[in-house]
Amino acid sequence: MFSLVYLLNYITSKPIDIEDLILSFFTISMGIIFIWWERRTDDPILNLSLFRNINFSAYNLSLHLNYVCMYMIIFVMPFYLLKVLNLSTNTTGLVLTPAPLLIMFLAPVSGIISDKFGSRPLSFIGALICAVAFFSMTQLTFYSTEIDVFLRLALLGVGTAIFQSPTNRAIMSKIPNGQAGVASGILVTMRNLGMVFAVCYAGILLSTTINPTTLQLNTLIPLQACDLTTSMHLVVMLGAFLSLIMASLSIIGILTSKIIKREVLDRIQKD
Repeated sequence: MFSLVYLLNYITSKPIDIEDLILSFFTISMGIIFIWWERRTDDPILNLSLFRNINFSAYNLSLHLNYVCMYMIIFVMPFYLLKVLNLSTNTTGLVLTPAPLLIMFLAPVSGIISDKFGSRPLSFIGALICAVAFFSMTQLTFYSTEIDVFLRLALLGVGTAIFQSPTNRAIMSKIPNGQAGVASGILVTMRNLGMVFAVCYAGILLSTTINPTTLQLNTLIPLQACDLTTSMHLVVMLGAFLSLIMASLSIIGILTSKIIKREVLDRIQKD
């Protein structure tokens, strides 16, 4: 894992060379060896058999993608607010607050609703709202205001709040007895990996249009500000695409659940 993160962080700072190829081979080899060992040992660190459950795997992946989306925007948006819109640090902090605040207040409400009506529809709706929020951020330019950004981040916070609690519930409901601790560890791992990889992905996209040293400047000329805005658009478009994948994975959970219910009903009728 360290090798993979190291590779993603430094792949944009220099041309790909033999060291990068060796590191890539080492990363893939260690991943294969880890999976091989975990499948054969009597006391695995990670119970890979849990991932045979399609619902469990789909919801874990969708939750991972959600954290990737959230932390990509958390990483790139301060650059846009400070260096393109030229906001103060205090104003930038205030603009960034709606998403976490809305998640804090709405996530418990979303969890309560999912307990009564099921988690899958809410996960699907939340993912779609996130996609709409990210698509709306592609309209941000260096002429936008802090209110424009505030409203879009608030919408993203609403979508994330609606998505996360039902998805967590769906994950924990798909595990066999005695595996709650392992499943909880997997859930936390997916969240942490999403945070780590989000910064890597956003950094790679930023470097495609603007030099990393330029981001260290206190003031950007209009052309540099335009380049930074373009890179921010790349990040939010990736976030929108990943949010649509999240919605698709939620549909997989819905369809799988209906198939299982039909099979159970058929068996009951035959008996």
